[in-house]
Amino acid sequence: MPTPRLPWRVMRRSSAGRIFRTYIEAAPSTVEVFKVDAAYRRAVVGKAEAMRGLGLTALDIKVTGMTPLAPDHFLVEAEWRLRSRRRAQAAETSFAMSYVVRLKDDDPTILLALSHEDEDKALRDLSFG
Repeated sequence: MPTPRLPWRVMRRSSAGRIFRTYIEAAPSTVEVFKVDAAYRRAVVGKAEAMRGLGLTALDIKVTGMTPLAPDHFLVEAEWRLRSRRRAQAAETSFAMSYVVRLKDDDPTILLALSHEDEDKALRDLSFG
């Protein structure tokens, strides 16, 4: 079975709101389960606005690989890159993520997000934490 491409626009659309009602995030030191509701969506928007206010200048994701897991389900490897301008100096950090994604009719839904690194540390490195 050929591996479909999962372009940035699809991941961006997915991370903006196409998540199942229960969403799981895991990192080396934490596992969190979120109920995706209006309060969750407001919190995501609020965090993004706060980070921009603190100097976030760019947030990019690059899909680096995709492996079929089951019909319409894929393991997606990605690299997030964050740039900030804080206190007259530019800073950049990146971290790897893996996602289990359901991709049906070119409409992705993230089921699970796995951070390969400590995202809190990456944000602290940019002076956001």
